[in-house]
Amino acid sequence: MSIAPTWHIDIAFENIMANLFTIGEDEIGPGSYIGGDLIGEIWTDVTDDTTSFTVRRGRDDEMMSMLAGSCRLALTDPEAKYNPENAASIYAGDLVPFRPVRIRATHPDGTTYYLFYGFVLSIEHFSSPGYKETVFDCTDLFEWLVASNPVVSTMANTTVGGAIGALLDEVNWVNLAARDIDSGRAIINYTTNGENDTLTSLDEVLPLDGGGMTFVSKSGVMTFRDAETLYKGRSPVATWTSDSIQQARHASLLSQIINRQTFTKTGNTPQVVDNA
Repeated sequence: MSIAPTWHIDIAFENIMANLFTIGEDEIGPGSYIGGDLIGEIWTDVTDDTTSFTVRRGRDDEMMSMLAGSCRLALTDPEAKYNPENAASIYAGDLVPFRPVRIRATHPDGTTYYLFYGFVLSIEHFSSPGYKETVFDCTDLFEWLVASNPVVSTMANTTVGGAIGALLDEVNWVNLAARDIDSGRAIINYTTNGENDTLTSLDEVLPLDGGGMTFVSKSGVMTFRDAETLYKGRSPVATWTSDSIQQARHASLLSQIINRQTFTKTGNTPQVVDNA
């Protein structure tokens, strides 16, 4: 018998955010941070008022780019306390965009997992006879990357991870606790001239790693996993020993194939180079 997890849905209505970058109003510059500086998250538990939530993240297949994670959170609201137009609400003045949101689940064994961490984009209240509901539309930090055009001076003898780190530095995504970046493959040089937004620049540098990916984790951490971490030396995920198996087929994606070159100069030992 399966046992359902315990849900925890929180919104930091009273959270203080400094140096907040606002899409359509601010320009990226020193002291203007992508998600703002979080100065003490004060979480409000809205689990009991939650009627439903939907989380979308990731990509449809491994050949596509990662998409911004999104969440739609519906709260029953008979007293309109979550309605941003209700001046008498106990949250009046705090029902605004960019408030942090998190959704977690606690397994019966006591382990708690993140399903989503992001920020409120919009709040809409719906009212009909006998029923009132407020819907919060949220997104993760990926959304902000399309609103900035970084300029990175030429970096010589760097890595894919180094280039990604430089892009994040340019948009002031500098909190190391919010970054988890692998090294990736070595590249001779890297530069951007500001013509493309940060997300496009990330998509352009990823092929240099031969299969790496970037994404915002469920706990809100900007992450780069290089191809070596993703594909090299994987252990078998399943083993069959039954005599009843009649047929098995194998398939590989191009992005998972490791190319190898062996070169031997006359009178010398073989030299091997691969893209792992």
